[in-house]
Amino acid sequence: AEYSADQLPSLLTALKTADASLFAFVTVDGIDIYYGDLIAPLLAKYSDWYPKWKSNENTCSNDGQYEPYMKKSKFVKGSLEECCNAYYSWAFDDCMVLGGADKSTASNLDDFYVDYYSNSCKQSCFEKDATDTKNCGGIAPNWMQTFRTADACCSTKLFWLDQASCIAASTKKTINEEDKGSKDWYVDWEMYKCVRDCVKGTGSNCGGLAGNWDDLFITSSSCCNTMLPWLSDSDCVG
Repeated sequence: AEYSADQLPSLLTALKTADASLFAFVTVDGIDIYYGDLIAPLLAKYSDWYPKWKSNENTCSNDGQYEPYMKKSKFVKGSLEECCNAYYSWAFDDCMVLGGADKSTASNLDDFYVDYYSNSCKQSCFEKDATDTKNCGGIAPNWMQTFRTADACCSTKLFWLDQASCIAASTKKTINEEDKGSKDWYVDWEMYKCVRDCVKGTGSNCGGLAGNWDDLFITSSSCCNTMLPWLSDSDCVG
């Protein structure tokens, strides 16, 4: 590239002021500056990926801002993938996407994983990408089991909860009171009667939602015969 003779000294000074070691071999011949000497060290530096341990993000960066010890101690890697594998293997997808890789590289993108804190399942996507119907909880760590649907996640990981309520919470959908519960039968030990697993007042024989400790039965007779065999059917059913 050509510059006027009065521009070259200030350009060269600016380069070497920015990074004396990086641009030490940039040379000037007449009014030409050799870009090979300029671009080669830049490419070398910005293909260096280092773990961003000082930030709260589980990712690597190639912004060139790594500490000198990282290069000497071989913490710096040649690619984002290599760096993520080395330092964030437990959150590899998160590391890759945060580091600038296309979101499609995340193997479990939009799958569901359990969040025991909220007693629901979250989707494997960045929280900033959440919508009214997309329940993003962050990219799921590699070690965490994920599921294609909220139904599968709830039934496998939160099986003791009312499944309709779990699925609704996981998918940000509202659920009518009459749709809650399995509609199976269980014993209400305060009344010593078999009642249905549904919200009280929403149907016949509804005794409230069953607890995870309650044995469920498909029919009232199987509940009565198994759990309260000394009662007649008329006395048993609530």
